[in-house]
Amino acid sequence: MVRLCLFDLDQTLVDSHDIEQLRLAGVHRADPAYVGEVQAAFRVRDRRIVDEAFLLDLRQRFPDMKLGIFTRSPRRYVQAVLQAAYPNIQWNAVVAYEDVRNHKPHGEGIHIAMKSVGMTRASDLPDVLTVGDGDVDIRAAYHAGCPTVLFKQGWPDHYERTHWRAMDLLPDAIATTPAELLSAITDPIPKLPDLECLLADSQRTPARPRFDGIAKFFPNDRTRHVIHAAGRSFAGYESLNYRRAWHGLSQSIQDNKEAMVFPVQWVDTIKRFIAYHYRMIAAIPFGEGPELVVTAIPARPERVHRLGRLIEQLAASYGDTPRMNRMRLTFDPGVLAYRPGVRSQSREHLSPDERFANVRDHLYVVNPAAARGRKFLVIDDVATTGATLLYAQQYLTNAGATSVDCFSIAQNVSDPLR
Repeated sequence: MVRLCLFDLDQTLVDSHDIEQLRLAGVHRADPAYVGEVQAAFRVRDRRIVDEAFLLDLRQRFPDMKLGIFTRSPRRYVQAVLQAAYPNIQWNAVVAYEDVRNHKPHGEGIHIAMKSVGMTRASDLPDVLTVGDGDVDIRAAYHAGCPTVLFKQGWPDHYERTHWRAMDLLPDAIATTPAELLSAITDPIPKLPDLECLLADSQRTPARPRFDGIAKFFPNDRTRHVIHAAGRSFAGYESLNYRRAWHGLSQSIQDNKEAMVFPVQWVDTIKRFIAYHYRMIAAIPFGEGPELVVTAIPARPERVHRLGRLIEQLAASYGDTPRMNRMRLTFDPGVLAYRPGVRSQSREHLSPDERFANVRDHLYVVNPAAARGRKFLVIDDVATTGATLLYAQQYLTNAGATSVDCFSIAQNVSDPLR
């Protein structure tokens, strides 16, 4: 249950992109005329992205939930805007530029807001929800340790870097309209990435699963490649300690680092991805459907092929004649392999460039002739730079595969303060 809902202000609640200089001036101006200037500029047009009626409805639906503001804007500006836009809303917490030592993406302001409404324990963090429009809002929530909604209603037609970065961070929920935002506040679990939703409550999974498409790039190449992920794995940085401590998929990844039998939810989320992603192919009205070869990123030569075991477990779940409607499924853990000398990406703490070079020089397609004319789905457990999946896609395509899709159990979330 959400007990404190914290909104970003600019471009989340109100559209202020054209008065940015006036907003920033509030840090240094204390004269009475400043408030009048802000309110006059604000009233030139209706700048509310979220109507006051929506916030009043939240108050009525959830009388025990506190409402707050967490923004990088100066306090005098914030007070003037809130008075003009939401005169009938009593905010339980307002944290502005002057109230924190460390600004977003630092999560200090979220902890200050929590303390102001009597939420002082780490166990309170899952009951706090932030709503923001950009990557700094998502990163601040991750650093503070609470869930977050990416609210897109105020986005421009042409996305800026902050928007692409925000989506690649896989926020807990994504809302484009106030109705979707209300749904995320009312019942956050079905809005989670698919595997996180399954781990939280497999009985409440939505019919349309959420698999985020994350942009990945080869070094010095701006061509966008998409990897689909079923959730997040919060990395072992101190800045993520609060969030990682209560995050189910991060714990599941850690618990299964050496596993040979995997949680049923891992298998189920792969099956849900296949059913959803290939639904048009699987529903062809006549004839025999195409074949999809499901494989995995290989283990290093001296290691047991753990993900191969996952592929075997997945195959067994489909029974003796694996298919998805008319689409035939083939499971082959041995499509890809590493040459001797490949380094451990994580244990040796390779840099992004080293990761790409390591995979580039050692990954290969075992039988290139067998890849020609076939469709592939390549599965990894945790994607960081995406190097392994990107080279798997490239090398299979070079071998003549007709299509290669990439799927990761989780996307690694790195230090939000970097």
